[in-house]
Amino acid sequence: MKKTLVRLSVLLAGWLAFDGAAWGDDIQFFAAHESKGAEVGWFFQIQASSIDYGITGMRLKPQGASDWEDFYEPDPGEFEIETPPQSTLEDLNAMIGGTHQIEVTHAGGTTYYNLQISPLDTSDFPDIPTLDTISPTIPQMFRFSWTWTGTADGKRIEYGPQSVDPIFGQTYNSGDSGFEDTYIDANFGAFVGPGEFMVGYGNASGAFVLTLSNGTDVFDDISSVTAAMATAEFEVIPEPAAAGLIGLSAVLWALLRRGRARRSLKN
Repeated sequence: MKKTLVRLSVLLAGWLAFDGAAWGDDIQFFAAHESKGAEVGWFFQIQASSIDYGITGMRLKPQGASDWEDFYEPDPGEFEIETPPQSTLEDLNAMIGGTHQIEVTHAGGTTYYNLQISPLDTSDFPDIPTLDTISPTIPQMFRFSWTWTGTADGKRIEYGPQSVDPIFGQTYNSGDSGFEDTYIDANFGAFVGPGEFMVGYGNASGAFVLTLSNGTDVFDDISSVTAAMATAEFEVIPEPAAAGLIGLSAVLWALLRRGRARRSLKN
């Protein structure tokens, strides 16, 4: 598996809210089918967090490999590793299938786990939602809408600046109020610039099995999700009214300065 640095920590934690995961000494597995404009891909991520055991590092050795791959540490006590996007689910299965080793170093020593990943099937994933048309530029107040059919254990919505933590993130369990909604009225507040929106549906999965091989078990909770997501990028621009006020203020300020200049000349 190849490590890539992407903004998925908040996304993954949010997805796993409907799988009963508590954010503590946890390890979490996430496989996703993502649509982003004309691009469609499959990827897999592992994320772990530590509070009580003082994890200082994690490595993964894929089945058949001789070298270990380091997890990325975006924040102290949080560790991530992710595959690059794959064109097909078959390609993703070829990359992640089998039994892998995970090494965890912590205050009490070193622990080893075996991670068994069974082949994933398209039926493991919900259908990808289809976003309604989003123009290249949108105002700070904007309604995102989409179509989606099928069943899922949960739904996740996020929006905000690109490549950083979102302004808004909400997970809905199946049966929650709002789960069946296929729109959201977004409010970007004062933010302007490159923005991103994501809506996805996910299922709890049994395809990833982690077993202790040697050492102290440092994970109190093990969770996994298979998800289908649609993502869009755009430019957030000021609301027309706000832009008009900015322009009006500039005109008034210029007139005020002219008036002061004339009074100074007369004096």
